[in-house]
Amino acid sequence: MPGLKGWEDCVFRRDTLSHIEAKGLQVAVGSLMSMYREHISVEDQLIFPVAARVLSRPEQISIGKEMAARRTVNFKTDIPRFRKQE
Repeated sequence: MPGLKGWEDCVFRRDTLSHIEAKGLQVAVGSLMSMYREHISVEDQLIFPVAARVLSRPEQISIGKEMAARRTVNFKTDIPRFRKQE
């Protein structure tokens, strides 16, 4: 089974995966999904509520813009659940 760098060769150059490679990819994607679920849960339950209480609106917007830029997505300020509780 290829390492992470080997996936590029398997998928993008050959345009096909063997059964073993496909199973390995399935396991790797499942693991990644699990890590992201945990990451999002920590953000939603711990980090964002505290940030909404202690950061000013301009600080929240600055952080949001930085995160959006890293992901090359448009930043939106009209997400009410992350607004500072008053």
